[in-house]
Amino acid sequence: MLLQELNDYYRDLLQNHPDEISHPGWCSCKVAAYLVLDEGGNAISAITTGNVRGAVLSVPEQETRASGIKPFFLCDTSSYLLGSDNKGKPERAIRAFEQSKELHLSILQGVDSPAAKAIVRFYQAWNPLAARSAPVFSDANIQDLIFSGRFLLFAVSIGGKISLATNDEKIKAAWSEHVNQPGSDDVVGRCLVTGLERPIAILHPKIKGIKNAQSSGAQLVSFNMRSGESYGHTEEQGLNAPVSKEAAQGYGAALNYLLASSIHHTYLGDMTIAYWSRENDDQNSAFMSSLAFQILGGGDNAQEERHLDNIVKSAVTGRYLTEEELNLDSPFFVVGFAPNASRISVRFFLTGTFGEFVENIAEHYRRCEVVHASKAKEYLSPYALLHAVENPNSTKPVYQSALCAPLMRSIFMNGRYPEGLYSSAIERIHASQNNEEKGTKKVSRGRAAIIKAYLLRNAGYSRKELMVSLNENSQSLAYNLGRLFAILESLQYRANGSTNLANRYMDSASTTPSVVFPVLLRLANAHMNKVGHDKQGLAAWYKKQIGELLDSSRIQHFPSRLTLPEQGEFFLGYYQQLYTKTSEMKEQQ
Repeated sequence: MLLQELNDYYRDLLQNHPDEISHPGWCSCKVAAYLVLDEGGNAISAITTGNVRGAVLSVPEQETRASGIKPFFLCDTSSYLLGSDNKGKPERAIRAFEQSKELHLSILQGVDSPAAKAIVRFYQAWNPLAARSAPVFSDANIQDLIFSGRFLLFAVSIGGKISLATNDEKIKAAWSEHVNQPGSDDVVGRCLVTGLERPIAILHPKIKGIKNAQSSGAQLVSFNMRSGESYGHTEEQGLNAPVSKEAAQGYGAALNYLLASSIHHTYLGDMTIAYWSRENDDQNSAFMSSLAFQILGGGDNAQEERHLDNIVKSAVTGRYLTEEELNLDSPFFVVGFAPNASRISVRFFLTGTFGEFVENIAEHYRRCEVVHASKAKEYLSPYALLHAVENPNSTKPVYQSALCAPLMRSIFMNGRYPEGLYSSAIERIHASQNNEEKGTKKVSRGRAAIIKAYLLRNAGYSRKELMVSLNENSQSLAYNLGRLFAILESLQYRANGSTNLANRYMDSASTTPSVVFPVLLRLANAHMNKVGHDKQGLAAWYKKQIGELLDSSRIQHFPSRLTLPEQGEFFLGYYQQLYTKTSEMKEQQ
């Protein structure tokens, strides 16, 4: 399914962005220098491309070179084009040159083009043994670059004008004819992607741009271990999953395009997420890119963060439906990749309409909305949620969490949140301490957001029960116990100027209320008397708040135990009570 959609996307790119995508039989390559020939086939100069990492150019397709000697057409290393390199194996370099010579002569012999004739004459006259002493490489810096193993590309000087061999129309036609002819070693079979009888790709193209994967590229489809091979296909590599050369080149070019385009991919930790649209691709993907960038961490400055917040707000409020030039009905695709040795691991592949994806993301943000400080960011990114459940003593970074892919899948598809996310949030609350110096809290905004979102999506709570801010009309026993605990903690702080209630009693209060709350209420009487000495109005306010919870139907008893969902309600009530308006309390001071 993934390869088929990528191959279809490749066909779309050929029509809509013909100058930005490699055509059939071609690929992208980082070229370090041009090897310039005159019309007689003599190497007259070597010109660097001016890019330290190499200029990305469209060159004849370069199949994966696993081992042995396999020449590429027009663009290759000095081992193949010159028969010399810095690897210390001169015999192998000469064999590589001879095979490159055979390939070029078989394709270009008889091609009526000055550039083609120059390359043929070069191969007929070039002496690999004298490569390093050639005047064209007399400069030490040029020599180091040419023989370093980086890619070189033929160029030809005709009438004083230098042009790349890859731009010659007759050479391109000769290459196209060569590519479309099945080779003697090709295995013809039915392609799993197109369903057509075609030559099967033994080695699949390398994909570049996957975070933490091999810099030279990793393969999405690869069979190089006995444990991964099918019965009867031992050491047959690509024949284990027959994909035609044409389809392999198509999906590889499309995926490399997505990973090179800033509006078609983003990252969450070590996971690379790519996305594209069947229709209106640029507009849809650009909007998703801005949305995803905020999702995965936000901007680098305040202005950029405000812009990204507005993007999310437009999705949350539905304003994007009318204000953006988006095709909401277009099929949309999201795929998550992770590096896995030499191959690429697919974490998820999700499909739906573009409008469904945006609405699912918006719904996630609505569920995560909780009252917060006025200066805080408007929306919490999934990275912030993962950070909220990170163990500070763990040596494993939060982005390597096993929760990354399940969380993103639940966000994109409006699915159930991973159970581990909720249990980790409860666990971190129990294991943490309030620390004013470090600015850490047991019930942080991120943990409260996780609890609220989980209870709404997984536990079936309604938005009338779990609101963004304090729900003073809630009849939930656990929620009101959390509110009561927050009020008792505030009372202790007013009496003593500090509080240790959360650090000493919150864990047991949220699990076994019947054991702890009688003790807390006795302490509250002492705190009330202390506050009343100086501020009778404030003491009366606290007495009223406690009484309204205990004397009503909200807290009729203290249960012996709270379940895991009830503990979440407890912590959410506690968190929201802390952020409730206290104008009435201030009036009594």
